[in-house]
Amino acid sequence: MKKSVWISVLVGITIVVGMAHGGVQIEAPTVMEDALLSITVSDFHGLVDGLGTAAAQVSPMMNATTIKSLVGMQLGDPMLAGIPAGKGLAVVALDPTTVFGILELAPGQVAAYTNKLGTAGMQCRYGNGVLVAAKTAAAITKGVAASASVRRTLLARRSPTIRIGMKPAAYIAANTEQIQGMLQMMTASMNKGMEAQAKMQGQPAASATEGTVKILEGEMLILLSLLKQVEAMEIVVTAAEGSLQLDEVILPAAGSRVATLVNAPKQNSWHPKVQSGDTGSAAFMIDFLIENTAALSAFISAETEQLISDMALETENVQRISDYMQKCMAVCGGAVSESIFGGTGAGLNMDYVMEVSDEKAALDMLKNMETELKSTGFLDLYAGMGMPMSFEYKEKVRQHKGVDIHQFRTKISMDQMPEMQRQQMEAMNLTDMKYEVAVFDGLMAYSMGDTTMESIIDKIKSTGTSPSPLVARKVFPAGGFYYGDTDIGRYLEFVTQMMPKMPGNPMPFDKIAMTLQGAPPITSAAHVSGGLVQWSTNIPGALLARFGQAALAIQMQQMQQQMKAPAPAPAPARSHP
Repeated sequence: MKKSVWISVLVGITIVVGMAHGGVQIEAPTVMEDALLSITVSDFHGLVDGLGTAAAQVSPMMNATTIKSLVGMQLGDPMLAGIPAGKGLAVVALDPTTVFGILELAPGQVAAYTNKLGTAGMQCRYGNGVLVAAKTAAAITKGVAASASVRRTLLARRSPTIRIGMKPAAYIAANTEQIQGMLQMMTASMNKGMEAQAKMQGQPAASATEGTVKILEGEMLILLSLLKQVEAMEIVVTAAEGSLQLDEVILPAAGSRVATLVNAPKQNSWHPKVQSGDTGSAAFMIDFLIENTAALSAFISAETEQLISDMALETENVQRISDYMQKCMAVCGGAVSESIFGGTGAGLNMDYVMEVSDEKAALDMLKNMETELKSTGFLDLYAGMGMPMSFEYKEKVRQHKGVDIHQFRTKISMDQMPEMQRQQMEAMNLTDMKYEVAVFDGLMAYSMGDTTMESIIDKIKSTGTSPSPLVARKVFPAGGFYYGDTDIGRYLEFVTQMMPKMPGNPMPFDKIAMTLQGAPPITSAAHVSGGLVQWSTNIPGALLARFGQAALAIQMQQMQQQMKAPAPAPAPARSHP
């Protein structure tokens, strides 16, 4: 068994960490007691009207009227007049086999809906203004019994949204044996698949698969551990003014490690010089804040101990990994910014600025990285997967404005990997990663790719100008612990560089990327308030319109190609005796 599985833990855990305490008011998830899952549209016509404005950005003909007409034709109710204004529906799963729908319906349309649903094998029952539909008699009975509760909880909050609610902790507690069995099956399946892949690559199966499978198993257990600590969560989809927004709200279980982290007091604040705009524009631009480093460190330690117990890992190296992670966390001063895919050339370009609590400790962490990772078994892990790794550190290679610039290099041998995989990794500069690093003014900055360290130092030290804030900071309220901009056009430009040129490619990323150049970004943000965590993503209408233009251009190109294609030769005439 490989001992260094916990190297991947930090990545999994940062999904729920950072945790700011801003003034944003977050609505608690609306969930139904004893329900595994619920999908609610409490204002059906309002939702369709909103979706129509977004759909019209992509295709002007696909508006709210068209959507209602298409859906109404399927249900035998043109324009869906049977669903009163301000009313809606909910689909509830009490368990994987007991699923029913509740539709608020006018009496005059009951026959049409019942007949149409009956052709799909659904059983229906109407009463008190709602139609209950389900596949089985048992589900119908439970649906009728629960209809008042559904209206009182799920349908009471009227909004033109799609709301998906669930109670992960309760479900996991009630189905522990089944979930453990599923995890064992998934692990066995992954192991079998990895062994087959290793055999094709001519590697010894054990050395090529053991470490990878253990990492994947550990990541699944981390996710399961986090879900056990979530009392309720809800995903809310809103369409308004041509844009789409998705909000995910999480209520941690009382007394859980996640709840302790979320409710930890604020210690760190945003740093004015730690903004992704300092390193220029990029496909992915991120500003992130860890407001309580000590609370995060304690959370990671507790999750580490839980994983050791769940996987029955040998504790010696795992403890070394945990200690190393604690050391890394202690260096972080709170604010972090990152820009990814910001260069003009092929390959991975990435720039990073982090506030540090101790400049000397930050530099020592780089100097000693190879020794530290070797002691944890991390280097053995990569070697066992057929990708041996080595590090090279050069101190004070040059200086700019009194700041020492260092070089850090990470090499990963891909000689044992398939040729296509090796070429892709090399094209992304992932087999020989060269960083430039500088630690100054309480910050650590590194650059990889086109951006020079001198330009980052200049921007951070500049007093006359400030970096342009992320668009996300304008779209979402202040007080968040995360803000991010995603430039889809620039990302697809990067994907195009990695994709082989194929004639007649049904998905011409290069043409889509050109159409999306200059479009507003997808924005995201995360907030904490009142013990709740909310993660939000906004897709602007102007970007949806560009996607519509790209789709139309591709269709036109395909039509032109079909018109230019030579007509098939006529079949030879049949001879008759």
